Amino acid sequence: MKEKLAFIDHEYHKKTKSGDFLRKILSKEYKITNFWVKKDLKIPQKAFVYNNFFFFQIFPRFSFLNKTFKRNIMWAPMYDSPLDPIGFSQLLWDIVKFYGIKVISFSQAISFDAKKNQIKTLNLKYFKKTIINKKTKKKKNSKLNILFWYRGGIRLNDWINFIDINKINKIIYFRTSDTPKEKSLPIKKLNKIEFITKPFIKNSSFLKIIDKVDVFVCSRKKEGIGMAQVEALANGKYLVGFNDATMNEYIINKKIGFLFNHKSKSIINLNDVNRNFDYRINYNNRGYETYLNKKKEILRFLKKKQNFNTNSTLLKMCSIYLRYNINLLIKKIFFSA
Repeated sequence: MKEKLAFIDHEYHKKTKSGDFLRKILSKEYKITNFWVKKDLKIPQKAFVYNNFFFFQIFPRFSFLNKTFKRNIMWAPMYDSPLDPIGFSQLLWDIVKFYGIKVISFSQAISFDAKKNQIKTLNLKYFKKTIINKKTKKKKNSKLNILFWYRGGIRLNDWINFIDINKINKIIYFRTSDTPKEKSLPIKKLNKIEFITKPFIKNSSFLKIIDKVDVFVCSRKKEGIGMAQVEALANGKYLVGFNDATMNEYIINKKIGFLFNHKSKSIINLNDVNRNFDYRINYNNRGYETYLNKKKEILRFLKKKQNFNTNSTLLKMCSIYLRYNINLLIKKIFFSA
């Protein structure tokens, strides 16, 4: 009989289905119950009776951790998931270590920080199966189409100047209706831009748009995984991304794509888009095979017993609470509106 596991996830992911690949893996050994959490991050009382927990992106609050102390908890962190106001600080890792939370990370940068703080960590690099058959001959385009999904992180002006606009057929600029409009758009280049605004985009609709373009611009400066870029790479697209995790963990500069930062001076060689198509496909195939072999470790890692140091437990807990509340107080004083 399978053990029960509470999979705790953002309500928004009901639509995006971002965590479904993990549910599929965990369901081989566990009977999963999904608990969808709203923006207030309040976890339903029904979840507290479980012995096994998987937190996708969101980080459990103290009220939860104290009631489930020494139970089996795994967390898949993203860059926007830690407790406000501490972020990815030393205090965060102290909390993770104290409460015995296991970390499964899809970002090498996050894994490095976790392991440096002696946190039990499983590092995986997520790839999706290549959609294009490697024998398919890529049609070489003289003028290219670009997809940019604006999500409030990377702006159009952050990357458009690295592109020779004369070599572009068009830029598809997509945003969801809940994302504020970008200010100071480059007026001289607007005739090359097709604007699309929708309340939400399904994966099937995203794939249809991706199929029509040659280049995908990653929309965040930091990503815990970067589902859209993983999807684009599986479709053989050339990636343009900010030189930070996880974009610089996937993108081999000038082969898989182009990495930039605010000090970048080089221009994207758009000939690389056509020239390195086969390289990108082979790269994704190898990454996907590695992921298939390594994903089995998730279940073994989750079942490992966690060692708790019970010495000075009360003192450590008080220290954590004090440091957290000092951070909270500083934020209220100096950063409140």
